[in-house]
This record gives sequence, C-alpha cells and structure tokens, in this order.
Amino acid sequence: METSLRKCNLRIKQSDFDQLKSRATELGIGHEQLLRIMVEACLPVYVAQTQADLKEALTSMAVLSKVRAF
Repeated sequence: METSLRKCNLRIKQSDFDQLKSRATELGIGHEQLLRIMVEACLPVYVAQTQADLKEALTSMAVLSKVRAF
C-alpha cells in the first residue's frame, strides 16, 4: 500500500527544497519522485539492528538510488 507524500505535510528548509528540485532536474525526474526514492533507499538504514544489517542497507541504498533515478 502506498500513501501520497502530499498527505504527509512534510516541511523542510527552502534551501533543502531548492537542492532537491535542482538534483531532480539534473536527473530528469520530478522532485516528488526523487523524494520517494530517497525515503525508500534510506529507511532500511534507520531500522538496521546489526552491523551486517547496516552494511546491507547502505549497499542497497547506493544501488537503489542509482538505479531508480535513471
């Protein structure tokens, strides 16, 4: 099940939003799509319980960020 990011009422600094939009433009994708990729890629890092989990999560994050952005 997915939920709309608009319903999350996410608030960030304008400078962070500008960076997000700039990077999304460089990649040729929408800023909301880039934000979804970032959340999906980073979440496993925060729930990792062991060093092995963390290593796997960081590897997955790097791969997912590259693959999903292109």
